[in-house]
This record gives sequence, structure tokens and C-alpha cells, in this order.
Amino acid sequence: MDKRILRGLQLIQSVGESEPFAIVPVFPPHGAVMSPEEVMAVRIKWAEKAGYSILTKQVPGEFAPYNAVIRVSGAGTEDKNRDYLAQIADTA
Repeated sequence: MDKRILRGLQLIQSVGESEPFAIVPVFPPHGAVMSPEEVMAVRIKWAEKAGYSILTKQVPGEFAPYNAVIRVSGAGTEDKNRDYLAQIADTA
């Protein structure tokens, strides 16, 4: 059975419903209480728990190591910002 593993996420502006998607990263404000690594770990856990769909795996090279654009499910959140660049590893 194949399983996808999220390795990294970067919040982006909503890409809409159809391709071509304009990818515009959103960076958190400086001076956050949590380190970037801690924020990433929390986001990954949230995305895996809520569920997500892959919108595209066509990501320009300048966004490496990210290799997909995903949308996290809206279930259980009022957050409208649910589109992310994602680094996904496929395992067998």
C-alpha cells in the first residue's frame, strides 16, 4: 500500500479552483513565539489529521523542495487559508 508522507508545508495565498495556479507564499510575522521548525511540525500534524487533497504536482523549480500544492480540509476549522506548498514523499 502506498502512503504519502508530508515532510514540509509553506502557507500560500488561495490558488482558486482551477489551473494554472499562481503560487504566492505567505510568510509569518517575525518574532513568533514558536520556532519555524515547531510551526512546521504543528501544521503537518494538523494537515494529516484534517486530511488534504493534492491540487497539483506541477510546481515550478524555484519552490523546491516543495513538489505539490495541497488544500487542507475545512473540517473543524474556520481558517480560510488552507492552501499550501507541500513536500510530499511517497512510500511503498
